Amino acid sequence: MMHRIFVPVGQGAFYQEKFEIGDEKFNIVYDCGTSTETVDIESKIKSYFEEDEEIDYVFISHLHKDHISGLDFLLKHCNVKNVVFPFSEKEKYVYAIEYLCSSPNHQKSDFVYNMINDPFITINNIVENNNKHIKITGIEYYDKKDDEYTRNLIREEKYRDENNNEEHDIIRIVGDNGVIMKSGHRFHINITQDTIDKSALYNKSNYSPKINWEYVPYNFQNKKRKKKFYKLLTNIFRKKIDDNNISDIINNWEDKETKVGLMNAYKEMGKDLNLNSMVLFSGSYDNHITQNLCKHNNFCACNKSNGCLYLGDYKATGKNRWNDLDRCYMNYKEMIGCIQLPHHGSSKSYNNKLASFDAFFIASAGKNNKYEHPNESVIKNLLFNNKPLFLVSEEEFSEIDFNVF
Repeated sequence: MMHRIFVPVGQGAFYQEKFEIGDEKFNIVYDCGTSTETVDIESKIKSYFEEDEEIDYVFISHLHKDHISGLDFLLKHCNVKNVVFPFSEKEKYVYAIEYLCSSPNHQKSDFVYNMINDPFITINNIVENNNKHIKITGIEYYDKKDDEYTRNLIREEKYRDENNNEEHDIIRIVGDNGVIMKSGHRFHINITQDTIDKSALYNKSNYSPKINWEYVPYNFQNKKRKKKFYKLLTNIFRKKIDDNNISDIINNWEDKETKVGLMNAYKEMGKDLNLNSMVLFSGSYDNHITQNLCKHNNFCACNKSNGCLYLGDYKATGKNRWNDLDRCYMNYKEMIGCIQLPHHGSSKSYNNKLASFDAFFIASAGKNNKYEHPNESVIKNLLFNNKPLFLVSEEEFSEIDFNVF
């Protein structure tokens, strides 16, 4: 059995998948953070993971505080084997600007700032100081030119042995334990025959020798927002700002005139400089495996497909962005029975076509948050289409737990 848990962290994201089948256990985490001040993220982590408990994969959607503020402690408290994050080298200065502008208390020595500047070094420093070992994988931006690569990965008759064959997907190696891979690379958990209770899952006529569980990340880039931001900075500083000299601006942050200019540009962007988000699919092609809502030990007999689409802060609005999402996960559509609403249920990120999925919908947002997430229009669209919507806030009772078996 696997438990898919949406942890109540308020205005943030902390999602878990815990496999317990026979003697085999696997822990997966997607994002680990919050911006709700009343939430103690370290206490949350301790309540869900024992000290030095193994976590097989931590997937990060993007490097915003409300999605990674707990990652520092998670790496120290648990034995994390792999961290997978969206690689966005050229955008790190924009994220640094956003981080410094969003609060006067943010410092360049903070964990989040260091993650933005160099996630490989930051993660390595944490695990090495705690005598732990880890593999770090950066996921390249999705490029339509790679669609043939993606198609070759999907529905192969023989599953890839990641340990033996992943070198074919590596774009480059970073240090001793870091690699960059293409969007669409599949990460596997293989649950072997000996650990499965056949009587509980199958009869002899349809029994499968093992379960292959897939994690499929795509790092989507928002080029238009970066272009708009650079144009604003160009007008403010009266010189062309681009990838080649944006570092000069952020390095001059302590200058009063520079800080005022950056703050003005940040406000003009609606205090939103999100330039990318890594979407993650989790699921199995085995249609005997389904998921059911299990909330406060009250079982809800409502079977959905076993997969979940974690959308992070992806902007699904607009024809092109929707087409990118649809194209990348076209072979997984029938497997999606749960969807984490993008950007905490923001109307600026939601696409009405999401309501076409036969799925549970989850909105993670702080109670009475200033952004009014989830948006009223999003809630109305889902309820009008008779879709089950669940709100996860900082309140303990709002935790959502699915049984997947």
